[in-house]
Amino acid sequence: MAPQQSSSRSLVILLVVSAGCVLAQHPRVPIAPCNGGSPMTAKLLEVRVSNCNNNFPCILQKGTQATIEFDYIPSTATNRITTGATARLGGIPLPFVGTHNQPACPRIVTKQSRQAVGCSTKAGEVYTYSNTFPILQIYPVTSVTVQWELLDSNRQRITCFTIPARIV
Repeated sequence: MAPQQSSSRSLVILLVVSAGCVLAQHPRVPIAPCNGGSPMTAKLLEVRVSNCNNNFPCILQKGTQATIEFDYIPSTATNRITTGATARLGGIPLPFVGTHNQPACPRIVTKQSRQAVGCSTKAGEVYTYSNTFPILQIYPVTSVTVQWELLDSNRQRITCFTIPARIV
């Protein structure tokens, strides 16, 4: 085998193993659509959450960090996106401190190239949003429904979904 072929094969194997490790750390999770509010303007493809190994509710350990990542295809272009991140406790939405109502643009990349796009998203392109956020010690130990959404400049929902979780 030529050295160049061996090097290329090694690179492919390394990429496949790396992708497997990332997926193992952030497995796919089933989600539910958000109730009420405006309809979504994007197609949500897949959601991945750290430490949520297909056992539900997802466990959010106080004093640690959690990562949420999802892929979506917007139906319209936008130039301003904010994050809506709440934990619903008894029907009351409690914002995730430092994440809720914050700019989402630095956290959005194209899925294929993983290049940062800022807020210049185009209709029909596939994007990945990723956010690592703290699970603060002040949060109560309880079961919650996490609601995560991206909002455009008109406060219309680009994406919105819920995941059952337990803060411990």
